[in-house]
Amino acid sequence: MKNKKLLIVIIILIVLIVLLFVFLKKKDKKEEIAGINQQQLYNEKDEKIEVKVLFGDYNGSNLKWESRSIYKSKQIINQAKQIILELINGPNNTDLIAVIPEGVQLREIYIDKYNIMYVDFSKEMISNHRGGSTGELLTVYSIVNTMLINFSDIKKVQVLIEGVETESIAGHLDVSSPLSLREEMIAEESSNKRIDE
Repeated sequence: MKNKKLLIVIIILIVLIVLLFVFLKKKDKKEEIAGINQQQLYNEKDEKIEVKVLFGDYNGSNLKWESRSIYKSKQIINQAKQIILELINGPNNTDLIAVIPEGVQLREIYIDKYNIMYVDFSKEMISNHRGGSTGELLTVYSIVNTMLINFSDIKKVQVLIEGVETESIAGHLDVSSPLSLREEMIAEESSNKRIDE
C-alpha cells in the first residue's frame, strides 16, 4: 500500500515538473517574440531625413504625399519599417484619408537578392479592410508606391499577410506577386520623383 501511494506521489511530481517546464518554455518564447517587436529601429543620435508617405486623397481616388521625418538608420530595412509605421498611423492632414485598416500591425520587412521588398502585415489587413476595388487599390499602392519612391534600389514590392503570399486583400487586386510603381495613381500636385535621386 505504501509503495502504491509513493508511486502515485512520484507520478504527480513528474507531471507537475513537466507542466512547469512547458509553461516556462512558452513564457521564454513570448518574451523573445516581444523583444523582436520592440527592436530599436534607429539611434536617437542619428540624423533625421524627410520621406514621403502616400495616403488617399479626399475623393478617395488618388494618392497624395505627406512629408514625414524619420531617423536615417544605417539599415534600409529599419528606415522602411519607420515609414510603414507612419503609413499605419495615418495622415496628419485632414484633407487626406488613411488607407491602412485599423488594427493592422507591421510584422516584418525583407529584401531579397533581387532587390524585391516584402512587407509583411498582420491578418487585420484583410479582416478589417473596408473592401471595394478602389479602396483595395489605394491600400496596396500606398504601400508599393511609398516604398519604391523612397528607395531607388528597390525594384518591386510584395505585400504578405502573416508571412505568406496572398491572392488579394479584398478580392479585386492580385497581390500574389511583386508589384511595380504606378505613377498614374499619384495626384498631379504630388511630386512623383524618388526622393533619394
